[in-house]
Amino acid sequence: IVKTIQIGKVFDLINNREHTIAEDLFLTGGITIIGLYHLGLFYLRRNEKSYFYFAILCMLVGVQTLISGERYFVRLLPNIQWEVMYKLDYFSTYPAVYFFAMFLKELFEKDFSIYIIRTVQIFVVLISIIVLFGNSLLYSTLNPYFEIFIITSFIFFLVSLLLATYRKREGANLLLIATVGVFLAILNDILYGRNIINTFIL
Repeated sequence: IVKTIQIGKVFDLINNREHTIAEDLFLTGGITIIGLYHLGLFYLRRNEKSYFYFAILCMLVGVQTLISGERYFVRLLPNIQWEVMYKLDYFSTYPAVYFFAMFLKELFEKDFSIYIIRTVQIFVVLISIIVLFGNSLLYSTLNPYFEIFIITSFIFFLVSLLLATYRKREGANLLLIATVGVFLAILNDILYGRNIINTFIL
């Protein structure tokens, strides 16, 4: 069971599910288009690596949207094994943290510690190896530690963006606001998944 069980009329439940799927598809489509656009920008400007990192980030978020929520990914590939889908869920989540870190570092290189980036990279590689070669029981057991890694990483990102804002780097204040929003959404999803708060998945 990955979400709260709903009770009601069949028509209402189906209608609510289809509405949620439509929202997921709209979000996935929009994010994918943004990702492809930035991939095109990177093709034209190879020295602007931030375009590449942001494009990959968008692609991963798009895949994650299809896998989580109403799991529309299963409709696209109905014969996919549950274990494979579970691995894709992890592979679309944790590497996204690394690409987000690299995106921010490319924009504000003087304000981001290379040690933090290397630490994030090591953890993501470690998590990826565990997910790739381990079974679902192993990495689902370790998932709380993975979530702590995400929260800690975003705290470092926010501190670095605060520093960039203080130094009046161009665009730092807007990215700081956006990152705070993403961090709160992630925190909400983690706490909701742990049944600590009664909200909904963002």
